[in-house]
Amino acid sequence: MRVAPYRFLRAGCRAHMVPGDLRSRILPGRRADRAGAAEHSARTWARVTVRADRLRKRGPGGSLRGRKVRTVEGTPGGLILSYLPEGSADIGEVNVSASIPPFAGAARGYFNDGDLRAFAEAIDVYPLPPGARPELRTGLGEQETIGLAVSQVTSRGQLAVAIHLAVVDLDRYSPTSGTVFDARMLLLTSYQAVRDFAADLRSAVQAQGGTAFLRIEELS
Repeated sequence: MRVAPYRFLRAGCRAHMVPGDLRSRILPGRRADRAGAAEHSARTWARVTVRADRLRKRGPGGSLRGRKVRTVEGTPGGLILSYLPEGSADIGEVNVSASIPPFAGAARGYFNDGDLRAFAEAIDVYPLPPGARPELRTGLGEQETIGLAVSQVTSRGQLAVAIHLAVVDLDRYSPTSGTVFDARMLLLTSYQAVRDFAADLRSAVQAQGGTAFLRIEELS
């Protein structure tokens, strides 16, 4: 199964080879421009998963039918973003796991390194400008698979991260082929927790591999 190419990169950047049909953008700021082209086997990026026990039928032995699922049940409360470089094209594979009891989910996507750095800079400010809502998003075609949006929700400095994690079933032999399974959560946190997460994210990109953790922190 082949996935149609998607034009993908920011203004002023050279064309990148992108695994599959992917897009990436960061907001606020300029919207990602379409340029360059790439084709890759869908096999490269198959097996993105979310924990959706209530949404999908289970096969024998309790495993999701026709699917290799990466569980997030052991994920500590909060959000974990893992970054791995994808070749030498300044693109990284990003795995996001979130656990906000009683809900949890996980998904995979691809981002420009520059967009990850810009997102880290945008959220590492105190206080956020009035009305600011820095966002980081990527998707498969027109379907968003990872979405993060940070905003301040109280005058005392309580921050909230709106999380969207989604999986598209690309297996044409699956009874749920073409179906999108997604999870939406709201993570309450603090400026210090977000600052720590931003520093870890910058370090992961700089070191070309690493993990950033955003903890839950509800202000009293």
